[in-house]
Amino acid sequence: MTIFYADDDQEDQEIFREVVLALDPNATIIFANTAFDALRILEELPTPPDAMFFDLNMPMMTGIECVKSVRATSRYKHTPIVIFSTTSNAVEVKAAIDAGADKFLVKPNSYVELQDELRQILGFRMHLYGCC
Repeated sequence: MTIFYADDDQEDQEIFREVVLALDPNATIIFANTAFDALRILEELPTPPDAMFFDLNMPMMTGIECVKSVRATSRYKHTPIVIFSTTSNAVEVKAAIDAGADKFLVKPNSYVELQDELRQILGFRMHLYGCC
């Protein structure tokens, strides 16, 4: 399984990595530190990831703007996309879904909560790959 995650917070990236690898030790995780890096990396990937996660609040370009750009390409039309945020502002949730995100998730407060959320989000894909 290959997971893509764009977030400017290195600590959040590391926690995400730990949780994904706990769920699937064979997972490949590709990180981007900015939305611009995300768009460049996604353009260069030979195959689409199994799922993509974008932080809402990144500098210069938001996760929502990035999702709009990603969804504008047919290559990522069917790739699941999740927007992560520290808040659940109804306007932002609607904007994220309207932009093409499949799910808007408030960043969990604990490792266990994140693990539970990712298990649910990635569960179908993990089943296909014989994990968890």
